[in-house]
Amino acid sequence: MFELGEELKNCVLCYKEGEVLSHPDIEEEKIRLYTKEVVPADVHPRKIWYDLEEKKYFSEYQFTVPRNAGKEQNFFLPEGERYTELLHKEYISKIKRCYPFSKDENNNILQYGNCDMMLSKPEQYKKFKGKKIMIAVGGPSGSDVNWGNLDYDYLWMVNEFHKNKNFADRQVDLLLFSSITDFRNETLIERIEKNNCLLTFPMVTNFIQENFNFNSLRHFTERFKDTVSFNYTRQSSALGIGHKLIILAIYLGASEIYSAGNDGQNAMNPNPKYFNKDLKHAFNGTKKAPNWYLTNGHRMQDRLFVIFWDHIKDLQERYDFKIYNLGEGKDYNVPSSITETHFPLTQDMHKALQF
Repeated sequence: MFELGEELKNCVLCYKEGEVLSHPDIEEEKIRLYTKEVVPADVHPRKIWYDLEEKKYFSEYQFTVPRNAGKEQNFFLPEGERYTELLHKEYISKIKRCYPFSKDENNNILQYGNCDMMLSKPEQYKKFKGKKIMIAVGGPSGSDVNWGNLDYDYLWMVNEFHKNKNFADRQVDLLLFSSITDFRNETLIERIEKNNCLLTFPMVTNFIQENFNFNSLRHFTERFKDTVSFNYTRQSSALGIGHKLIILAIYLGASEIYSAGNDGQNAMNPNPKYFNKDLKHAFNGTKKAPNWYLTNGHRMQDRLFVIFWDHIKDLQERYDFKIYNLGEGKDYNVPSSITETHFPLTQDMHKALQF
């Protein structure tokens, strides 16, 4: 767990467990005001951070529901029984009515922690416990880094992975889909059949929250009904679904997690028309930067990364795992300054990634 005064990406941990950092820019009254305006009344904050550049307080207590910080949310819901009941009533119960989940005779959902992660068909995921998981997603390091040189047990990917020909011969073991996927794409279907991989959809954002029409992918889910599952992670920032895969891997008991492609938008160019203007998305070279980034820029993204890796640091105290950011050191890899200090690559990894 990070200590009071820890600095990440020019942000400082200014409040922890009732103690306030002595700093010329930190004011207890403003911390109280932030807590009153942002943090739900039934939530007691443990930690609050301060952006030294934009002079802004922020924390993990910025939620999607209740919406209390615009698009700068870090978790979907607060912890607690009240919110667990809300999650089941407003989201889980609705997903159970969606095809093909409604047709599944064994649609029990395994819950991890205080509704931190939920997963249907959990028996299919037991094989990942104690294993090395490679997560390769759409950021530039997903294709720019030689992650295939590392020893891993299972490969997890997302969405449009099939568009990268370099992945054509690799065994993919898990795919996480968001609503941007073209579920009628024959190449995608062929790759899934070839790999016989597990397929999982988020229970809330992208689908239920956006009133996604599951009938539009009925043909897809019917074809792969035995391997389709649904998942939920309470950690739910705008950083992208690749970060949800990291959370899934942790709760499923992975011993080591390798992350490639979770780079963030190009912080060297805070308002690009396209994703990492001079770089290529690993799956889709013309993919635009998301609206939240075009509107709010790289400092909001820095704050999202601070809270995400702060959460990973906390989870390491509860779960036995190691995690490595394989894009570390690349100019386009936004969280490098955090991971190279607190989750550094080994010398052997550096050597392997260079070949």
